[in-house]
Amino acid sequence: MYGIVNNRFDLAGVLIQNNTLDKILQTGIWTANNNTSGGAGTSVVSGNFVGINAYPAKDTDQVDPTATIFAILGEDTRLPNAFVGSTIVGDKGSGAKPQVGLSISQQTNASGNSIQNLNEGLRTADLDGSSIFDNNIANCDDAFVVQPTLYGMSYLSRLGCNTFSQAGPAPASRGIVVQQDATINDFSSPAANRFDGLGVDIYNAGNPFTYYKTSSSQEPASTGGIGGVTVQTVPTPVSGWGNYCLNQKAGNGNGVNQLRVAVPSASYIAALMDSMRRQLVPAARSRNYLHEVLSYHASAQQLPALETWWPTLALPNAAAYRTVGLYLLRAYDAQPTAAAAAQRVAATLQPAALLDAELAAQLNLRAVLRHLPQTTPRLVAADSVALRTLAWSGTSVAASAGRWLRYYHPRIALPAPVPAPALRLAVARRKTVLVESGALLGAAYPNPAQTEVIITYRLARADQVA
Repeated sequence: MYGIVNNRFDLAGVLIQNNTLDKILQTGIWTANNNTSGGAGTSVVSGNFVGINAYPAKDTDQVDPTATIFAILGEDTRLPNAFVGSTIVGDKGSGAKPQVGLSISQQTNASGNSIQNLNEGLRTADLDGSSIFDNNIANCDDAFVVQPTLYGMSYLSRLGCNTFSQAGPAPASRGIVVQQDATINDFSSPAANRFDGLGVDIYNAGNPFTYYKTSSSQEPASTGGIGGVTVQTVPTPVSGWGNYCLNQKAGNGNGVNQLRVAVPSASYIAALMDSMRRQLVPAARSRNYLHEVLSYHASAQQLPALETWWPTLALPNAAAYRTVGLYLLRAYDAQPTAAAAAQRVAATLQPAALLDAELAAQLNLRAVLRHLPQTTPRLVAADSVALRTLAWSGTSVAASAGRWLRYYHPRIALPAPVPAPALRLAVARRKTVLVESGALLGAAYPNPAQTEVIITYRLARADQVA
């Protein structure tokens, strides 16, 4: 349930290093400073591995079966502490308990951590003078979350050279998420964070702030949420963005690094693209293959080549076609000089949107957000109707549309959020259907891996069976 706990008043300068904690049900490493006189808490948490088991546990005095699981919880650490070089692996797909990888507050330096597959990767609050640098957060619903504090602000001395990524299509995944009544007061310029994957961006529901970004295609940050976030691009240095974050001492290779050492070869990427085009990719690997293809073209600034390959996916793989199209649209939207390319991609996507509710919702929300009033609290009628439709659409953009609608119409009643369906283990039961010859009468859905399905056939007469 609990791995390592250090919440004594008098334990100062403790090192928690190089431990392996697996199948955690409640909290992996818990550090706290309960000394109100200002004594030091834990000094360094580094090099640890924490694995989470999200299956709901029996309700006991120590374990709440619905409470959030924390891999590493740094609570009220009042003097500068370091959370460095740990690996955190979640299990968000197997249970209903929400999971947080690294939760920290007060003065903290978090760097070099690898955090994967959680509901929240890195959660912060009241980070007065803290640094979030050179972390790799992958496949988390919300990668970096800023919570409100007593003063509604988290001042970061550095928020930079992190990698926020999502393998394959996952529109619900978000990069930097600033919650309501929170803000970032960040003077680092530029941030040079790497945003990799559909939907991985800046989502602000809090107070206004400015995010300083590079002009690298690896940092295509735009804006999301409400409350005001200004994205300002800093001038490109003479040396370009080549190995920018490596030169900033980001030794783990995170952030903006156009000339990364471990870059897949062009022939390898071409083979992946050809395999996807010809439907030779196993379904279990399709998302990872697509992630590699998108990452390669973004790093090499070869979006036109990606756009040329994209139409070949229309028939064999509709989901990948949608993902690549939206990826291209978002990447072009982030480039002020690529308006014509963005318009071209959007026009190409329109016919597919007639048969794809998710794609149509994404395009409709983009159209609304491109001309929302920034200085007046009034919406034009067409945008108001569009947001209402999207908020009740049941698609991945419903929650975002609802937030915007509530911003302009504070008293509007929004639909209740749809809970994620609970996953069920496969039962040891099987039905065998022998079809010698005949016609399928019923539709074969829903997914038989998740629920029981009845498939209705009409068998041919015996004299018609060879």
